[in-house]
Amino acid sequence: MLQVRHVRRPSSRNFHRVDPMRAGVCALLASMILLLAAATGLADETLLNADVQSPFIKVAERVAPAVAAIHTSKTFSHPGAEGQNPLEDMFRQFFPRGEAPQGQEFEMPGSGSGFVVSADGYVMTNNHVVVDANEIHVQLPGYEEPFDAEVIGVDPATDLAVLKIESKEPLPHLQFGDSDQVKVGAWAIAIGNPLGQLAGSITVGIVSAKGRSDLRIQGGTPRYQDFIQTDAAINFGNSGGPLVDIHGRVIGVNTAINASGQNIGFAIPINLAARVHEQLVRFGRVSRGYLGVQMNEINPRLAEARDLDIRHGVEVVEVVANTPAERAGLRPGDIIVGFDGAEIQTSNELAFKVADTPVGNSAMVRVYRDGKFKELEVTLAEYDEDAVVATTGGGGDVRGERWLGILAASLDDPNPRVQRILSTFDIRDETGALVVDVSAGSPADKARLRPGDVIIEIVNVEISGLQDFQQARERFAERDKPIAILIRRGDQTSYLTLDPTDG
Repeated sequence: MLQVRHVRRPSSRNFHRVDPMRAGVCALLASMILLLAAATGLADETLLNADVQSPFIKVAERVAPAVAAIHTSKTFSHPGAEGQNPLEDMFRQFFPRGEAPQGQEFEMPGSGSGFVVSADGYVMTNNHVVVDANEIHVQLPGYEEPFDAEVIGVDPATDLAVLKIESKEPLPHLQFGDSDQVKVGAWAIAIGNPLGQLAGSITVGIVSAKGRSDLRIQGGTPRYQDFIQTDAAINFGNSGGPLVDIHGRVIGVNTAINASGQNIGFAIPINLAARVHEQLVRFGRVSRGYLGVQMNEINPRLAEARDLDIRHGVEVVEVVANTPAERAGLRPGDIIVGFDGAEIQTSNELAFKVADTPVGNSAMVRVYRDGKFKELEVTLAEYDEDAVVATTGGGGDVRGERWLGILAASLDDPNPRVQRILSTFDIRDETGALVVDVSAGSPADKARLRPGDVIIEIVNVEISGLQDFQQARERFAERDKPIAILIRRGDQTSYLTLDPTDG
């Protein structure tokens, strides 16, 4: 007999099988509901990159409080002479043509940037921002009133200056980075006071290049140049402000722009600026080593053309008498390939190594002479500009008639004496008349004109060359009132007033 057994099925209350497809559909629906809620304002996460924030925000928060807007006041005297004057357009704003008071002094405002480098109020900026200023005011973010600033020291050779402001509380200040370790392509952030009225402006770019030199800065040429190039926007008024890295550390001091290009700015490496700052704070001036040679850079093409066995170095063209170079036994024709243990390939490298060596210290100079390498020991003296001027006095007669004690020459004159002055003062001007010598006690001497100055204007008459100088000399030969002469000296352009009756 067939027996039927009843099998009891499990209750759905005790067992439930999850369908993977069904679960996926549910999850998708849930996501869509959340997105719909966000779109209708039911959720907060509405930004495309809600968790992403610019890294420059933190840089700005750290750096900006220590970046200063610097405002200066400089006194100018209207030359009061015929013709075109570089400041004439400015005077026209205040006086009808021909009515400007002769010889009256005027205050001209200026502006730039700077940054606090220590809690006790030392401020770094450019020399050209504060040079010849009668008053200097430093404005910091968060402070209602500007600080009166004292000039601690300036260094035209690098275009740097150090100021001091007094505060009852510690001031926000910046940390120095290591500019030697900065790589091309690294982030570069410039902060400053562009156009004199946009304090706290921040621009971002990269380090475009390093080691730039042979640049014209503010109408002059600082002797020591090793600039960082950046495409971070730097405008007039940014001079003296910091160039910082992505961590907010200072890697350079913004100094110059290329007015004929775009996205090309230059900054002094902070390692160089820090060494200058230390000396200015301690001594109020910068002391540099002096070797005493005129030099010519060797490159592979020149070396090959001269059948030299080496491809890089700095050739000694002339040894200045009674200098460390002469006492060490250096000779014309020697090629310097090493200094104080460092390899030397360019004249710029040698100039920096010599300048950075403490005065009185000895260093080994490695030279290539007559097909062999030789080591010479040199004890460096201090670079003294007045002494250097004296060394330019001989070695070639420069013909010409003196006027008010001035002996001038063309900038392209091949005379050895002229060439020595051009090389000594690193003069690259293409227009103007070069002052070769100044007679003691003459009107030019009393006005503090000196060899190496480049005359670019006499009584509002532009001087583009020696012929212009000679024509101006004839034109004003009988003049018995002050003569305004505009000169370029290093990185400064300024007027000197000569009294033709005082000599």
